[in-house]
Amino acid sequence: MCFLGQIQIVKFFLQLYFTKFILKFLDKKLLTEKIYS
Repeated sequence: MCFLGQIQIVKFFLQLYFTKFILKFLDKKLLTEKIYS
């Protein structure tokens, strides 16, 4: 049970990290598009 719990926590943190990364990437993309348009 403990092992499965750890996997769930790791999955959660990975999802959190990826969503942050994607949001930052999208923000940069939108900013560059606004500047160039």
